[in-house]
Amino acid sequence: MMFIEIFFSRLRLRKQPGVIKTIIFLILPLKLCCLGNIEAAPTRYYNDQTAVVLREMRANLDDLRHEVNNHEIEIKTYDEKVRTLETIIDSMRQQWIEAGHAQTEAWKDSSKSLEMKFNSLELLTQGIISDVKQFKTYTNEIATTLSQYKQKLTEFEKIIEFQNQNIDSLHQAIKSVAEALNPTSGLSEKAELPSVRIYKVVPGDTLEKIARKHQTTIQAIKELNGLSHDKIVVGQNLRIP
Repeated sequence: MMFIEIFFSRLRLRKQPGVIKTIIFLILPLKLCCLGNIEAAPTRYYNDQTAVVLREMRANLDDLRHEVNNHEIEIKTYDEKVRTLETIIDSMRQQWIEAGHAQTEAWKDSSKSLEMKFNSLELLTQGIISDVKQFKTYTNEIATTLSQYKQKLTEFEKIIEFQNQNIDSLHQAIKSVAEALNPTSGLSEKAELPSVRIYKVVPGDTLEKIARKHQTTIQAIKELNGLSHDKIVVGQNLRIP
């Protein structure tokens, strides 16, 4: 009995609730039995019972030790799994960081390339705008020059028309002077000369068209008007035989 008391006191000092609970359920009935029948039981029976209890206690302790070892093995296994998971997580985190850096660098390179293309396009656009401005200036200059040429041509046409009128007036004056100097010959020439009509050139006219219209020839019109070429201008007065 003293051995059992000492064993229980050691277990309480170690504060192992699971072990104490198991031993209490195993030993308490035996302890009560021994306390109730201690005077009646013989010494040999008491020793046998004590040996049986000790063997059971050793067996229970071995089972508990085995269970504790199994738990320790499981804890070590879980620790290894946790370390493995931590290693995997660290590796994945590092890969994500490296991938993020690589993607960032790729975005930077792409941004630089786009910026260079945009700058090149901007320079090209500025060049096109400059060319368009120069072409517009050149077009305006050409339009101004053409307008000046048109004004000069109009002035030349007016001058030619005025000269034709002067020529007609001069012919009439010469004819009048000739008739005044020689009335007889003037009458005979007047009777012999065919009738002459004055025709004003309009846009689209040519000597051939005018000759066909008035049933005459180009050569007759040229000789009557003193022309050495077939060129005529709008507004010009022609004498038609």
